[in-house]
Amino acid sequence: MKVISSAQQDPITIVIYGVTGVGKSCLAREICSRIPNCYIFPTDMLRNVLARYTQDSIIRESSYAITHKVAVSNKDKSNLIDGFKRQNKALSKAIRGVIEWSRITNNSLIIEGINASGYMSKSNAVERCYRFLVVCGDDTVHLDMLKKRHAKHPSPPISLAKYNRYFSNIRFMQEYLIKEAVAKEIEVLDPFLIGTATATAKVFRSINIGGKCI
Repeated sequence: MKVISSAQQDPITIVIYGVTGVGKSCLAREICSRIPNCYIFPTDMLRNVLARYTQDSIIRESSYAITHKVAVSNKDKSNLIDGFKRQNKALSKAIRGVIEWSRITNNSLIIEGINASGYMSKSNAVERCYRFLVVCGDDTVHLDMLKKRHAKHPSPPISLAKYNRYFSNIRFMQEYLIKEAVAKEIEVLDPFLIGTATATAKVFRSINIGGKCI
């Protein structure tokens, strides 16, 4: 059942971001199915397309493995976040272009992926844009989800060994994103804890009361 009428006056943009394996795609599909004329745009797809036409290695690598190191020391962690920010910056103009397309064509848009987190500065603020950080609070559940997703994929783009090696990086980056979201008053959702249906309902409640745009 659609929860937003097709008579809605203006298109909206919903940003669903978070680290890999926390249920972003599932939540995005649930939300999209309830909004007329809505499209999902994964930032991973954008990153893969841009990687074909650029020599910038920062775009080619997964965010949690940008430094090709397991972040143990404070310096390692700082370098990981710096690389992540550079990756977000490299993708920000392309994300802006997708948003502009959705507004021109009068379509609503869900931007899904960790690199959408970089599209949250005041200089990038747009009207009717709602942002949500998706997390998995339980690290055991999180790792199990990554393993299950890998097993179901007919041709996994990322090896299970890579997930295992960099899992501590993934969890560290989630902690970083949570702190950032709290500081910016962005709603944090844990679909594994509250269920996808409840998380979806929370998104629409936030939209109906105006949401938080930078």
